[in-house]
Parts: sequence; structure tokens; C-alpha cells
Amino acid sequence: FSRNAYAGMLPFSPPEIMTADLSPLVLELAVWGVRNPSELSWLTLPQAAAWESARQVLIDLDALDQNGSATKTGKKMASFPLHPRLARLLMHAQELQVPKLGADLAAILSERAILRRPSGHADRCEPDITERLQMFDDWRAGGAQRSCIDVSALRAVDRTARQLYRLLRISSVRAEDAHDSDMVPRLLLAAYPDRIGKKREEGEGRF
Repeated sequence: FSRNAYAGMLPFSPPEIMTADLSPLVLELAVWGVRNPSELSWLTLPQAAAWESARQVLIDLDALDQNGSATKTGKKMASFPLHPRLARLLMHAQELQVPKLGADLAAILSERAILRRPSGHADRCEPDITERLQMFDDWRAGGAQRSCIDVSALRAVDRTARQLYRLLRISSVRAEDAHDSDMVPRLLLAAYPDRIGKKREEGEGRF
């Protein structure tokens, strides 16, 4: 390291609990019956603002009630090996009878990005989630692959999706099964109710 870079380093890495999204932790503890961090002994006490932010997300997802207790929905969400947002997405997919779409969407959102950073001669790949789903379907079906696709990332998504299929007891997975693109925003809304944007009138791509 250069002298300046070394001088700017922190003495040690901060504890993960100081930087991580606390939503999974808060939900797990609520299922155990713990609603306040002061009820436990910690090596590093969670920051109050981060705890409250996580609690509010879980309330928006219907995982906690206003008192911080786990709801029936929250207890079921905690049984999935996913972030609470994606667990809620998966449950909503079951409610809408599109469990395969929910599993594929959750897998894409939970793994690293399937698109590489485009080069000057690469195919134009849009970041829209519906296009990523189509790329995933095309890859599974053995179709043509775009140069901007990270195949190793697609394999990771496929492994995660198939694990979720087993969890949801989806017996058959056919590459030709089409996704209903109209369902995608409904599923995303269930997972990210706090991230709704309204398109601005003055320009495309501004919200």
C-alpha cells in the first residue's frame, strides 16, 4: 500500500452487525420471541437506527406486527433460506399460482448479476428484470447467448432456482415453460413495497 492509502485505512474492519442488513436477524429473533435487542447480550449491540429500519421493512412485508412480534406470514417467511424480501416474493408467487416464476425471480435477485459490464462491441443488454428472466430461459433452452451474459452466474442462478423448486415441491421444470411478464411487477411489489418510484414527466429514465 502507498503511505497515503495506509494512513487512510481503518484500524480494523468494523463488526458485520454494524454494516449488514439486519432484516433477517430481526425476523429470526422475533420468531424466537425477542422484540428488543436489549433483551439479549451482544458482543456488539446493533445500532438503534439500523434495527428500527429493519423492523419497519418487516412490518411493510407483513412479517411483524406493530409491536414487533412475528406474524403468521413472518414465521413462514423465516422458514425459507432467503432474505425476508425474497421469502415474501416466493410466498406471493405461491398465492398467485406462479411458483416457478417466483423461484426463478428470487434466484436471479439473490445471486450475483448475470450481466457483465458491457464492452464497446458487446450486445446491448438492458438491466430490466424481465429481460434477465428471458435470458435465463433462453440459456436453459440452449438458445443463442449474448456476449454480455455471465454464464457462470447463470449456472449459480440455476442451482439456486432448482433448490427452491425442491423446497416448493415443483416436480417438473421444463425449459419451454413461459413466464407471465405481467406477474413480475406484482411479485417485485410484494418484496419491495418501500421502493416504488413514479416516472417523472420531464425525461425518460427519471423517477
